Amino acid sequence: MPKKTGPNASSASCGHSHKPPVATPGGKTKSAAKAPTRLKTIQKPSPKTARSSGKTASATAGGSAQMSAYLRSYKGLQDWHIPVFRSIAKLIIAHQIADPPTSFKTLYPGCHRHITASLFLPSVTYIDSDAKVQGLYSDPKALAYVAANKEYEGESHMLFKHKNFDQNLGLPDGSFDLIISASAGIVSVPCGRYLKKGGFLLVSDAHYDARMAYASPKLWELYGVYDGESETFTTDTKGHFQLKSGGCISMKEVQESIDVPEKRKRSFSLLKETLFYAFRRK
Repeated sequence: MPKKTGPNASSASCGHSHKPPVATPGGKTKSAAKAPTRLKTIQKPSPKTARSSGKTASATAGGSAQMSAYLRSYKGLQDWHIPVFRSIAKLIIAHQIADPPTSFKTLYPGCHRHITASLFLPSVTYIDSDAKVQGLYSDPKALAYVAANKEYEGESHMLFKHKNFDQNLGLPDGSFDLIISASAGIVSVPCGRYLKKGGFLLVSDAHYDARMAYASPKLWELYGVYDGESETFTTDTKGHFQLKSGGCISMKEVQESIDVPEKRKRSFSLLKETLFYAFRRK
């Protein structure tokens, strides 16, 4: 495992401590099932990324309405998030954040119906504001699906909380080893408190949460970039979060990203972009 880089290693001057911009509150993903076509480093996995047993999603899913909805959205064992979740699980175990290393706990705000995370992460607390997805996380068919396809020893633990993630979740501060911010909006600001120091934030930049974390260097340290070809996180972060005009992204550009979703209409552009990043809490 490569040594971790220093804070925002691509440039020592990056990051600002301005007041975080205000984003639209949210508690569920809008459309997380498909990878954005603008980002070429993340691709839907080929069939070889499914377990070598050759099982298909339908082999263990059964016929429940909740599982059917999940399979329509995420394609079961063909979910393109699979190599990302597998890679972050290996990273956390390698850093031995929890004791024992495989007992780490994950918080997934804005999860919607995305139980794929539980195939690689043994203990996940799912948070979403949509009451319709709550039943999936206790559905016998879903539990059987996870048990049949998980890639770790021991039991799987799934807890669902019907809440907006930007409200008080009633969870102890610093009680999780990993937080997932997929495509639910700005998760890192309201939920960063629940991550222990040294814990990992797996964060997408689909809704600009990765650039939010990067522009908050007092709380977050950029660890690595997910590489879709090798399906691993690399600590070579050079060029990421850097402006083509020079310098590094700040809260000014984060706010503009939120206010101006259409990239070509913004006053800036980034040198490099990918979909998922790994940060560590300071």
